[in-house]
Amino acid sequence: LNTKAEEVSELRSSKKKSSKKVKVLERAVRAAEAHAANVEVLEGRVASFEEDIRKYGAPSRVCEERDQLKKDFGDVVVRLIKGITAGFEEALALVEEKNPGL
Repeated sequence: LNTKAEEVSELRSSKKKSSKKVKVLERAVRAAEAHAANVEVLEGRVASFEEDIRKYGAPSRVCEERDQLKKDFGDVVVRLIKGITAGFEEALALVEEKNPGL
Protein backbone atom coordinates (compact mmCIF):
# COMPACT_ATOMS: atom_id res chain seq x y z
CA LEU A 1 0.00 0.00 0.00
CA ASN A 2 2.88 2.37 0.82
CA THR A 3 4.47 1.77 -2.57
CA LYS A 4 1.19 2.59 -4.32
CA ALA A 5 0.89 5.80 -2.28
CA GLU A 6 4.47 6.70 -3.21
CA GLU A 7 3.71 6.03 -6.89
CA VAL A 8 0.64 8.26 -6.71
CA SER A 9 2.70 10.97 -5.01
CA GLU A 10 5.39 10.70 -7.69
CA LEU A 11 2.78 10.83 -10.46
CA ARG A 12 1.22 13.96 -8.94
CA SER A 13 4.65 15.56 -8.60
CA SER A 14 5.47 14.60 -12.17
CA LYS A 15 2.14 16.02 -13.35
CA LYS A 16 2.85 19.34 -11.57
CA LYS A 17 6.32 19.52 -13.12
CA SER A 18 4.88 18.72 -16.54
CA SER A 19 2.18 21.38 -16.26
CA LYS A 20 4.83 23.93 -15.22
CA LYS A 21 6.93 22.96 -18.23
CA VAL A 22 3.88 23.30 -20.47
CA LYS A 23 3.17 26.79 -19.10
CA VAL A 24 6.79 27.82 -19.62
CA LEU A 25 6.67 26.50 -23.19
CA GLU A 26 3.37 28.27 -23.86
CA ARG A 27 4.90 31.56 -22.66
CA ALA A 28 7.92 30.94 -24.87
CA VAL A 29 5.64 30.32 -27.86
CA ARG A 30 3.71 33.55 -27.20
CA ALA A 31 6.98 35.46 -26.89
CA ALA A 32 8.26 33.93 -30.14
CA GLU A 33 5.01 34.85 -31.92
CA ALA A 34 5.27 38.44 -30.64
CA HIS A 35 8.90 38.56 -31.76
CA ALA A 36 7.92 37.22 -35.19
CA ALA A 37 5.26 39.94 -35.49
CA ASN A 38 7.85 42.58 -34.58
CA VAL A 39 10.24 41.16 -37.16
CA GLU A 40 7.51 41.36 -39.82
CA VAL A 41 6.86 45.01 -38.96
CA LEU A 42 10.59 45.73 -39.08
CA GLU A 43 10.92 43.96 -42.43
CA GLY A 44 8.09 46.11 -43.75
CA ARG A 45 9.82 49.27 -42.58
CA VAL A 46 13.12 48.20 -44.15
CA ALA A 47 11.37 47.43 -47.44
CA SER A 48 9.67 50.83 -47.33
CA PHE A 49 12.99 52.55 -46.60
CA GLU A 50 14.66 50.70 -49.47
CA GLU A 51 11.80 51.75 -51.75
CA ASP A 52 12.24 55.38 -50.64
CA ILE A 53 15.95 55.15 -51.42
CA ARG A 54 15.17 53.81 -54.90
CA LYS A 55 12.60 56.58 -55.48
CA TYR A 56 14.25 59.55 -53.84
CA GLY A 57 17.96 58.76 -53.64
CA ALA A 58 20.29 57.93 -50.82
CA PRO A 59 19.71 59.85 -47.58
CA SER A 60 23.22 61.27 -47.65
CA ARG A 61 22.62 62.72 -51.10
CA VAL A 62 19.30 64.18 -49.98
CA CYS A 63 21.03 65.75 -46.97
CA GLU A 64 23.77 67.17 -49.18
CA GLU A 65 21.15 68.69 -51.48
CA ARG A 66 19.31 70.15 -48.48
CA ASP A 67 22.54 71.67 -47.14
CA GLN A 68 23.36 73.12 -50.56
CA LEU A 69 19.89 74.67 -50.80
CA LYS A 70 20.29 76.16 -47.33
CA LYS A 71 23.67 77.60 -48.34
CA ASP A 72 22.29 78.97 -51.61
CA PHE A 73 19.33 80.53 -49.81
CA GLY A 74 21.67 81.99 -47.20
CA ASP A 75 23.85 83.46 -49.96
CA VAL A 76 20.77 85.02 -51.59
CA VAL A 77 19.71 86.54 -48.27
CA VAL A 78 23.20 87.94 -47.68
CA ARG A 79 23.28 89.45 -51.19
CA LEU A 80 19.82 90.89 -50.68
CA ILE A 81 20.84 92.50 -47.39
CA LYS A 82 24.01 93.89 -48.97
CA GLY A 83 21.96 95.30 -51.85
CA ILE A 84 19.45 96.91 -49.50
CA THR A 85 22.28 98.33 -47.40
CA ALA A 86 24.06 99.73 -50.47
CA GLY A 87 20.80 101.25 -51.74
CA PHE A 88 20.13 102.77 -48.34
CA GLU A 89 23.64 104.22 -48.19
CA GLU A 90 23.24 105.72 -51.68
CA ALA A 91 19.87 107.22 -50.72
CA LEU A 92 21.35 108.60 -47.50
CA ALA A 93 24.25 110.12 -49.44
CA LEU A 94 21.80 111.80 -51.86
CA VAL A 95 19.71 113.16 -48.98
CA GLU A 96 22.82 114.50 -47.23
CA GLU A 97 24.04 116.00 -50.51
CA LYS A 98 20.75 117.82 -51.16
CA ASN A 99 20.26 118.79 -47.52
CA PRO A 100 23.66 119.64 -46.08
CA GLY A 101 22.19 120.91 -42.83
CA LEU A 102 20.90 117.51 -41.71
